[in-house]
Amino acid sequence: MNRFYCIGTLIGEPLISNKEGKKPFCRFNIALDGNQTAEIKCYDDQAQDCAKYLSENRKVFVEGRVYPGSYIKDQQAYPKLVVKADYIEFLLKKA
Repeated sequence: MNRFYCIGTLIGEPLISNKEGKKPFCRFNIALDGNQTAEIKCYDDQAQDCAKYLSENRKVFVEGRVYPGSYIKDQQAYPKLVVKADYIEFLLKKA
């Protein structure tokens, strides 16, 4: 069973792609406990809602599936956590 559940804080703004003939796609990074981050990907209506309502430092709950990913830094490949979200809940900001 490959399920991912977490609460995290957005790092930066969500990036949305609305290419003609393709379904909408949104990607953003969240900070997890400690020094870990996860890249979250979502599609369709969920992507449009994330682009509209999420912003940097906003807390979210994410449920989805984990896929292997990597990034390149100083010509070296490093692993990263990539999650295809099935469910995203926007959590309330503190007053």
